[in-house]
Amino acid sequence: MESIKSQLSFNNKSSCECFEPNYYKKVECLNCCYSLIDHRSDAVADEFVHIYIAHAQGKEGGNTILEAQNGYGSLYLGGVKACTMKFVQLKNISHIITAAGGLDSFYPRWSKTVMPEVEKSGVSFYRTEW
Repeated sequence: MESIKSQLSFNNKSSCECFEPNYYKKVECLNCCYSLIDHRSDAVADEFVHIYIAHAQGKEGGNTILEAQNGYGSLYLGGVKACTMKFVQLKNISHIITAAGGLDSFYPRWSKTVMPEVEKSGVSFYRTEW
């Protein structure tokens, strides 16, 4: 099975041997004060990668809104959190496209319960694994 770490690009700036999240800012290392992505991937546990991704997505799923133009609707670019039923209804989303590989294995609850609920509501869902 592929690791969740494949969803990030680690840049190896830190020589820290083991990422340990800061108590107050979980995406920074308590030992070296560098960001999680500044470490080697083997110095970071998968559980902290999940926290980093959630933090990067922010409160509303890390979405970016490209406003409607030329008769086409708005485009929301976001993470897994942006694909919840509540968010889809709030933003009147009609189509969802995922381009991240391995979402089913990294977020099993999302793929087994959340996405089927969204699809049943009539939202068109397209996957492209990279």
